[in-house]
Amino acid sequence: MQIVIVDDSRINLVLMGHHLAALPDTQCQLFDYPSAALHWCAEHPYDLLILDYHMPELDGLAFLAALGRHRPGRHPAPTLLLTPHREVAVRQQARQQGLIDFVDKPINKEDLLHRARHMMLLHQQPTPTLH
Repeated sequence: MQIVIVDDSRINLVLMGHHLAALPDTQCQLFDYPSAALHWCAEHPYDLLILDYHMPELDGLAFLAALGRHRPGRHPAPTLLLTPHREVAVRQQARQQGLIDFVDKPINKEDLLHRARHMMLLHQQPTPTLH
């Protein structure tokens, strides 16, 4: 499984990468610059995107919008947004852009691992067809 983590805090990147390395058959791509992550995501497959909401170059929602433009027609991978915000409007806007779940800051290791496992399991499930 390929996990992409985008956070402008190097400490958070290293910590999350360390926590998620405990998941079997998992590799993490760490990015502290959203623009570098956008270019990588446009060219490579991944199974989970973990994205900080507050970043100076692009916030998490702007990143999701730009990602949609860089990957037209591709089924979006599950996304977790890291945020201290509990604002309903932010969460609704994020869901409209394809976000599925949130991880509150400060990051709790068990919560992060549980949500990451859950999102990757969902991503592995075949998409049901409607008849």
